Amino acid sequence: MWEATVVGGMVALWFHRNKVHFEDESNNFTFCTKYVKQQVNCDIHTSKGTMYGNAHDHFVRLAWGAELKLRKAPQIKECKWLLPEIDQVKVNIDGSSMGNLGPAGGGCNVSRS
Repeated sequence: MWEATVVGGMVALWFHRNKVHFEDESNNFTFCTKYVKQQVNCDIHTSKGTMYGNAHDHFVRLAWGAELKLRKAPQIKECKWLLPEIDQVKVNIDGSSMGNLGPAGGGCNVSRS
């Protein structure tokens, strides 16, 4: 959501700059501020973005008068590890990464009955 807001704000500033430069209008800070706020409110209402609910998001929400949506709570799923049957070997593996092509790790557990 904030990426769209930044782009909208840049468009508003560029629009105002062109009015001042090419149409000989005076520099009007109030108009520019109003136009940027309109872009922010438009982005807030059309965005499917969510917030984390932390202090920074709360401050931004209050500053812009925005009603942002909270993220869905993570789902916790129960899982069980069962012993392998007689004469069987059980291999459990898992891995994770910090972003695409980021630091990664993995591990495995081999057990037999």
